[in-house]
Amino acid sequence: MRTSHLLLTFMFCWFTSLAFAQIDTEANLQAINQKRQKINRIGMITLGSWAIGNIATAGFSISNAEGSRKHFHQMNLGWGAVNLALAGFGYYSALTEPQLLSLNETVDKHYQIQKILLLNSGLDLAYMASGLYLRERAKNDANRQDMFEGFGNSLILQGGFLFVFDVTLYLIHRTNNPKVQQLLENVQLSYNQIGFVYQF
Repeated sequence: MRTSHLLLTFMFCWFTSLAFAQIDTEANLQAINQKRQKINRIGMITLGSWAIGNIATAGFSISNAEGSRKHFHQMNLGWGAVNLALAGFGYYSALTEPQLLSLNETVDKHYQIQKILLLNSGLDLAYMASGLYLRERAKNDANRQDMFEGFGNSLILQGGFLFVFDVTLYLIHRTNNPKVQQLLENVQLSYNQIGFVYQF
């Protein structure tokens, strides 16, 4: 009789601790996902604002611009349209993504966005390098000097902004890494007294 009471008490404590641990884990998962989505929304608003600024400036200036400046504004107009579309899609995705994700989904999305931003940063450097290349080409091509110089200047400007944008967003997302690591470390509940391990 006494043994059965001890067993029932142990089982009650065990299930209670698991329930609280699961609630705590789900709350932490939701907080991590909410923060990632908030960072992405703010990032997309920033990118969209930059795009709108480029479209407005280029649209206003392009008709009166001449030479390389005209090509500079043409390229900025194109970049603005693409960036605005990307920002709109990214904002919608961050807004509609569910906050209640599993541990695996949370970890995957958390590190996936960081990998994408690092990849984008490399592409941004390539844009700037291409801009520098076009500016050099402009010196040796009299027929297309204005176009190469204007496009080159635009690539340097857009690549420079996007590089700062992507690296900043990457570093902000990294601030959540310790919380994700802590969550992964606490995935197991160990009861050394009886050698039992429970995994979520």
